[in-house]
Amino acid sequence: MKKLLFLILLLAPCVCRAQPKYNGFSFPTWWRDSYESADAAASLKQMAEAGADSVAIIPTWYMDDSKSSSMAAKDGTASDASLQKIMQAARGLKMQVILKPHVDISAGGARAWIEPKDPEAWFKSYREFILHYARMARDEKADMFVVGTELTTMSRSAYTAKWEGLIKEIKAIYGGPLTYASNWYDYKDVEFWKSLDFIGIDGYFSMNKGPSLAQLKEGWQEHIPGLKAAAAKYGKSILFTEMGIPCKKGAEKEPWNYLIKGDVDVQLQSDYFQAFLDVFSKESYYAGFLQWNWELDPKAGGPKDGSMTVQNKPALDVLKAYFKSLKAPASQPATPKKSAMKLPEDRIDAVLRTTSFDHQ
Repeated sequence: MKKLLFLILLLAPCVCRAQPKYNGFSFPTWWRDSYESADAAASLKQMAEAGADSVAIIPTWYMDDSKSSSMAAKDGTASDASLQKIMQAARGLKMQVILKPHVDISAGGARAWIEPKDPEAWFKSYREFILHYARMARDEKADMFVVGTELTTMSRSAYTAKWEGLIKEIKAIYGGPLTYASNWYDYKDVEFWKSLDFIGIDGYFSMNKGPSLAQLKEGWQEHIPGLKAAAAKYGKSILFTEMGIPCKKGAEKEPWNYLIKGDVDVQLQSDYFQAFLDVFSKESYYAGFLQWNWELDPKAGGPKDGSMTVQNKPALDVLKAYFKSLKAPASQPATPKKSAMKLPEDRIDAVLRTTSFDHQ
């Protein structure tokens, strides 16, 4: 097989770096039927018109508190009918659909630090939850399925076998690409990446160099060694399953903090994304991003809005330009001279005769 690959590469006129596979937005809701609204349809259309090729659809189940050993659908959970409708609408707009179920805590608090009283019962409940959506991903032909999001305490090494078993069950239902959305601070601790297709990271890394474009580039570069090492260790590309920043002065230090106080600064958000794209679009292991978040309200955002959405803000122009660049036809390389392309026929025959057509 190696000899055949060598022959193919030798005869190929050029080898081009593959483009990222997923470039778009997280499109969450926290109400039962809002994905069925006219606003949601209009907002999704705006997203597609901006050039995004992917959208993450996000249903949420709830634990009562951080110690609960079960989760359930509540009023804040998107109905199955509404999920099916918005997923079909996205596919109608030629967008890739990523189904990304979340678990939240009704009493408040970060899902990263849940500590269920009965971990066995929690995983049993989680299995019911995630397999429900795996079946939906299969039935609605989703382009990717996310098996979990930001569950730091429940994705530690003590539970690796639980996740590997669960992922095996998911694969028996849904045949498409899988990832897990780790936190930016714990992706190195996840030990089940080998069972998935992508390393997923909710990439709210601190940028401590400063808020200028040049400083933000430096800030992103600081994280390259760790990301590159993880990609190499597992042989997986990295997808930023979430990333974004509020439009507030000083937010580069805490991009995850959507409640951060400060004056509105839409230029910071614009520079943040420009720096991110300038750095990661050159990295071979980079598989794209899903910006957090695009609101269901088509009138959301604007120059006075301090939230994380890019709608109606300068950052959207940065992303539009990037999306457009991905869709631009690649320039055709000059045709090499025949003498540089041709192998003697006896050499070609020799390679083919000694090549084993296996998958090793």
